[in-house]
Amino acid sequence: IGGTETKEMYYTVANDGQGRFINYQGDTPELNYAIVRKVYVVSKGLQEPTDSGWSAPAALQPDNNDDLEDCITLMQNYMNKLNDRPSYTFMVTYDEVSTTPLIDEYTGSTAAYGLRKLRAAYGGDCLQVRRGNSQTTQTIGFTAQGDLDTAALETFANGESVFVVTWYDQTGNNNHCIQTATASQPKICDAGTTITLNGLPAMELDGSNDSLTTAAPFNANVNVNELIVAWVGSVDSVTTGNNTVSHWNSSQANQVFQVQMQASGNARGAHRYSNGTISFADSATDNVVDNQYILVMHTKKNKNELYRNGTKYNGTSVNVNPNDHSTSFRIGARSDNQATPHGGMTQEVVVWSRSTAADDADDISNTINQHFSAY
Repeated sequence: IGGTETKEMYYTVANDGQGRFINYQGDTPELNYAIVRKVYVVSKGLQEPTDSGWSAPAALQPDNNDDLEDCITLMQNYMNKLNDRPSYTFMVTYDEVSTTPLIDEYTGSTAAYGLRKLRAAYGGDCLQVRRGNSQTTQTIGFTAQGDLDTAALETFANGESVFVVTWYDQTGNNNHCIQTATASQPKICDAGTTITLNGLPAMELDGSNDSLTTAAPFNANVNVNELIVAWVGSVDSVTTGNNTVSHWNSSQANQVFQVQMQASGNARGAHRYSNGTISFADSATDNVVDNQYILVMHTKKNKNELYRNGTKYNGTSVNVNPNDHSTSFRIGARSDNQATPHGGMTQEVVVWSRSTAADDADDISNTINQHFSAY
């Protein structure tokens, strides 16, 4: 189960009877948090603990702030729909997740792109999209819950594939990422159905020429002292290079950062420091095709680190501030020349630049994971 989940209840149903254990966690969350219970099941009447065989079907999952009785009702309904009547063991876990949008909770963002609402005060759309055959475009917003409005997206699709023209920046800085070339637009809807990764909306990049870039260069590290970059997505190959987010230029003085999935099978956070030194923070070489990853690169004076699904990897320590420069910014390939295009999925990209370091990259990673459940 997830690293922040607490085991709250076991419920076993077998031919010779039932068993139940409860470690009740309560129904009143902390301020600005919601209770998230998750129900797992294994088709056995367990008498001993096991880490294998568990699944979490969508039909078993309660809404936020549902109580244990709601979970029990979902279990009963789940069993009533099955005809084989085998033995089952259910497990309910408890967690509390922040209801504060990401860049309100962690301030200082200079660019934020999400398929969910990332800032409470943001009143704009999520995407501008294009329907494949007709070339018609439309903006797609968010639901009242802050999720991508997939119902509106699929109504617009009308059975066709849909592609992303603009991914709007939610910071208010208007650093929107666009792609005017139709052949290079990431896909968000395939034959009328929203593309997903780990159950949540995702845009698919073809690994050939798909990418999104800002209309003009900007300085993503305008506040200099601390730079954090977060990306959520997957790769189609672990033996080819993937530039997932890039703020780079052929001139060394203009190079800021790149977040990559490398051909050697590792994730990398690369950053140029103000003295010209480049620092790499590399993960272990065990990336997995189509696995969802949350990468968070954190750079400041004397620190360059990368979190991959919550595990920290340290890079070279450099005793100067991170570089800052107004340069091109691109999602899905190297920003200046579109080299090493990303093949796979992207769900979220956020950049923070702070004049006072908060050293909260691990917290940012874990908070993002509360939404995506990547680890």
